[in-house]
Amino acid sequence: MKKMFVWVTLIFLAIDLVTKTWAENTLMIGGKQETVISYLYWSLLYNKGMSFGFLESRPTLVLLLNFIAISVVIYILIKYLSHSFMWYIASALIIAGGIGNFVNRLFSGHVIDFISVQGYPAIFNVADIEIRLGMVFIIILVSKDYFVEKRKEKL
Repeated sequence: MKKMFVWVTLIFLAIDLVTKTWAENTLMIGGKQETVISYLYWSLLYNKGMSFGFLESRPTLVLLLNFIAISVVIYILIKYLSHSFMWYIASALIIAGGIGNFVNRLFSGHVIDFISVQGYPAIFNVADIEIRLGMVFIIILVSKDYFVEKRKEKL
């Protein structure tokens, strides 16, 4: 299972890095390119901060926080989490997304964002989707475990 976790993490990381490379080589900064989905656009942006440009003036702090977050998730995975398939997928998504953004910040000083959704106030990337999707999976898994434990207590 651990080998599969590494491979899944690497696949998610590759998807993120390949899409960022595509965006940087194809799109123009500040431009807006339509897609086949009417509310989805490609729009290249270099983000030196975190979500919504938070801490943009503190790139070293952002890099450090990114590294700490990745380390904490890896530690929790190794130390505490059950080794079920869905926990691995959720963790792989978060770790891959975190590493993808960390690699951008480390080597470029910014994250490559390029996905724009009409009505959503920020431009984001695949790593951001991976991180949020992994977090949703973890919330679902924790909620499921909580309700199973509550049900056992009533019996």
